[in-house]
Amino acid sequence: GSHDAFVLGNDEVLRWAFDNVIRNALRYTGETGDVNVAFDRAPAEIVVSVHDDGPGVPDDELEAIFTPFYRVDSARDRQRGGYGVGLAVAAGAVRGHGGRIEAENDGGLLVRIALPIAA
Repeated sequence: GSHDAFVLGNDEVLRWAFDNVIRNALRYTGETGDVNVAFDRAPAEIVVSVHDDGPGVPDDELEAIFTPFYRVDSARDRQRGGYGVGLAVAAGAVRGHGGRIEAENDGGLLVRIALPIAA
């Protein structure tokens, strides 16, 4: 249909990227256990948003969470322990496909992945 859009890339690597972002959201979701995944089509890209209702991360650390082995020094990470390698893996995969990945606090953490639509 007219809403079809395709992204060129390595399906396994992209699946791994989405898997890591969604697992991260599930891991840090709040009391209600609410994780929302939404898809949107912009003119030149597909945008996938993954939102959890957890504690989010400090605003000044929103870019650093995509760095390998970066550990958020906040309730979000102390609660669970462990290092967030998953988001760094996802960021590498997305950027390797010419895409963008960003995070913001929005009543929890919202991670947005934008991938270019194939011509």
